[in-house]
Amino acid sequence: MSPPILVNTSYEAPLPTLLIASTDSIFIDDIDANHNYSVVSGINKPLEISYLMRENKIFWVNQMLEFLMYDFQSTNKSKLFDLKFKPKWLTLDWLERSIYYIEENNDNFGSILNKIDLNYLDKNVIKTTEIFSTSAHISKIEVSPYTKKIYWIQTVDGLNHKIMYSNFNGTDIQEFFVPNDRKRRDASIGYCKCPTIE
Repeated sequence: MSPPILVNTSYEAPLPTLLIASTDSIFIDDIDANHNYSVVSGINKPLEISYLMRENKIFWVNQMLEFLMYDFQSTNKSKLFDLKFKPKWLTLDWLERSIYYIEENNDNFGSILNKIDLNYLDKNVIKTTEIFSTSAHISKIEVSPYTKKIYWIQTVDGLNHKIMYSNFNGTDIQEFFVPNDRKRRDASIGYCKCPTIE
């Protein structure tokens, strides 16, 4: 048996931690060390939250529909802008440096997918772009930076849910699982004609 060596896991292989939002704070929970580290406290309740690891920034939307950012390096919390409608989900594309979020559209009872370009944010310009709006209710979105696709779950009637996807600009919207897309075996052909060993 080899002798044990001392390794600082923060540098060699960082252990996963949880980013948790409570009613008045955002904190990091290190489960292995059984310790919480407060990031931001004394805030309005976060509804949606996302973390840009590469730049060490947290983005969230609170109950007052304020879109906020916390920078770990400068330890500054800043309000970016106010949302018009209640948010449903928040996700990041770390390659393109964009935040995608869903708002419930109270005007037509549907959902609006929006995008914030963080490259403009670095120049103190807030540029939000509406990707698309739909009469369906979108409950969750994710992005794939490598394929440049947006994936989401939507429902029109609250019972039947579909997984959908599109390009980053909202074009070419399609169902992920197309009904009757699979080819079934024709039962009238008979039994399997696979080779057998005798």
